[in-house]
Amino acid sequence: MSEAPDTQNRHFQEPSGLDDLASQAVPAATKLVDAIPGTTHEGKERQVSIDEVIAEIDKKLEGKYPVSLAQAWRYREEVRAKYGLPECGGRWEDPLAYIHVMEDILSSNDVNLRGKHEFEAFFDENPTAGAVTMSPDVFRNTTVVAQAASSNDWWQLRARANQLAHEGVHALQFQRSPRMPDEEGEREAYYYQMLTPQQILKYKDDPTYLLDQINGSIEQNVQNSVKTNANI
Repeated sequence: MSEAPDTQNRHFQEPSGLDDLASQAVPAATKLVDAIPGTTHEGKERQVSIDEVIAEIDKKLEGKYPVSLAQAWRYREEVRAKYGLPECGGRWEDPLAYIHVMEDILSSNDVNLRGKHEFEAFFDENPTAGAVTMSPDVFRNTTVVAQAASSNDWWQLRARANQLAHEGVHALQFQRSPRMPDEEGEREAYYYQMLTPQQILKYKDDPTYLLDQINGSIEQNVQNSVKTNANI
């Protein structure tokens, strides 16, 4: 991996494409959705693994996209394993559970958590930044600045969970790979945040849309964030 100058902060902006409003929830701390209903040749119900769903989608679209679903999923799961991240697919349905798990992981890695209201001037000057992670060069420890949320405000909880899914990756990057190139850092964060088991299940019958988003929206979000980071 080529080295790049230290980045002082990386930000999160609302990604386009791949909405996460899937109907089937996954507990935030589970490894992945590993079973969905299916049938045997005898017509009996059986459980189909997510790997089988991915393989079937790639079989239908073989050779049509630069990045296959299997490649994208493998990369995403490698990112999860690399940083010890929980599954984030259920963060819309149970944001509080995901927030608790992610905050515990970040705190155990000496990452400070602060609210956006403490940095109003920064967000006024950088309106596309929904949240930000600041490296230890800025504060004593790596610091994630995200939406504060009360336990009874559903929308605030969702916003915080979504921002932690992205900024949490950046925080752990600063801890473990502080000289990681910005593009690589954003790609890891967006793949973890945006490609979830729910997405695969939701669009398994519309695989072209799913692969368009992987090869289009995720990569565009990566490039947009790299450009914004360069101006912060």
